Amino acid sequence: MVTIVKISDSVSGVVTRRKATEYLLGTPLTTYQWMCVQQDWKAFADNPLKYADTAVVDMVKDYVSNIL
Repeated sequence: MVTIVKISDSVSGVVTRRKATEYLLGTPLTTYQWMCVQQDWKAFADNPLKYADTAVVDMVKDYVSNIL
């Protein structure tokens, strides 16, 4: 619940799945990176807040950092 409050306070406007994902990963995503996350990490992309404060976030961070 704490993560949801942080996201809504730090992001103006509608909180999309992409904005929530970028917040959790701590970096903006390119369109290509977002497409790859949606394809290869579908469950995470569909509900990123479910994985807040878990090792999944670190795994997705590593994955995204290796995408050109």
